[in-house]
Amino acid sequence: MNNGGIQRESFILYKSFYEPISQLTDEQLGRLFRSIYLWQINGEADPEPDIKVAFGFFINQFRIDNEKYSAKCEQYRENGRMGGRPKKTNRLSGNQSVSKKAKKADNDNENENVNDNEKSSLTLPFADQEFINTWNELRKQPKWRKKTVTALQKSLDRLSRYDVRFAIELMNTAIENGYQGVVYDDTPYRYEQWMKSHPQPQPDQGGEVNRDVYSAYDFD
Repeated sequence: MNNGGIQRESFILYKSFYEPISQLTDEQLGRLFRSIYLWQINGEADPEPDIKVAFGFFINQFRIDNEKYSAKCEQYRENGRMGGRPKKTNRLSGNQSVSKKAKKADNDNENENVNDNEKSSLTLPFADQEFINTWNELRKQPKWRKKTVTALQKSLDRLSRYDVRFAIELMNTAIENGYQGVVYDDTPYRYEQWMKSHPQPQPDQGGEVNRDVYSAYDFD
């Protein structure tokens, strides 16, 4: 099996990968991960029959990740050929308002028409500073800069269902892989597994609901 010539400095091992390999012996796991690294570094690997099924499970996900990575790189190259992202011409300051036309939302896997004037602010589910910083970084990503306020709030509402630390991991995964969403069909299962290995914080240690209104237009 080969990796199609994609060369990256790193790759992701998802926690949900553990279940398919949980019955392998330590010796089999060692050979499996050697094959994974050979595939990632040299572009090909020839795993033994007893680990080939498990190896294929990893490789299928790696190929999906590589396709997303290649698409993101191509988008960056296209932006470069066009002179970079166009500068914004309208900014909000003081009492100044900018009218916006209704447009189709780039939503988390949902198709619906919304009007940007429906909401002018976002409400963050957590007051945790790391959550806020990570959300700010996510907002700067190409696929997120175009999202409407309604779509962004729905993403925040989905993140509010989880522990703040897990929510931060979801956002970091979206940033790393160029995802346009943060919560997917397998997220509840991944969260269940995550909860088993992460002690819960005391009530006064972050994760409290933040009722303050957070402006949707604080970012360039």
